[in-house]
Amino acid sequence: MSYSEEELINISIIKEFFFCPRITYWQQILPYKAKQPEWVQFGKTIHTNIEKKMNRRSLRYFRLEEAILYQDFHMSSSLLGIVGIADCIMETQTKIYPIEYKNSPHISIHHIMQLIGYGLLAKEHFGKLLQGGFILLGKKGKPHRIEINNSLIKKFWDTVEEIRRILENNIMPPSSSTTSTQCATCHFLSLCNDR
Repeated sequence: MSYSEEELINISIIKEFFFCPRITYWQQILPYKAKQPEWVQFGKTIHTNIEKKMNRRSLRYFRLEEAILYQDFHMSSSLLGIVGIADCIMETQTKIYPIEYKNSPHISIHHIMQLIGYGLLAKEHFGKLLQGGFILLGKKGKPHRIEINNSLIKKFWDTVEEIRRILENNIMPPSSSTTSTQCATCHFLSLCNDR
């Protein structure tokens, strides 16, 4: 099956879906433009700083000897039905490694799913093996290697199908929020009357 440009699911939607599926509804179906909280701008500043560090870092930092770095790398696939801009892709002779920068003290499932999405796009784009990637955390961008296995890839594709179902049927999904802290950081809080 081949998807049209309008049918492509943006990887950022998949990341947001894992934070809370309702964000997909608010952004894609209504669409509602929420004011971005201050932490979003702070995250953009962190991204800029880590990008500068990436240009100075040795590949030994990632335990690689030779690789080409592509920063803010746009990819899309009508075959896979996804699109996005990866923070960074590292290409070696035989493998590709997606890299994501996160202003977070820990890695969450939505970070891993985003990494997988960019990895799958890069795998198709470069025609090389995908086995893992890196998530760089915090201001210093400390790298954490993430192994990408079939179970995680299946979870990614199951999520893409769930998002397609929501979008095709105009369904407002239940909130997945388990804590009031999670809701408090969401810029769509004012729309969720049951919170």
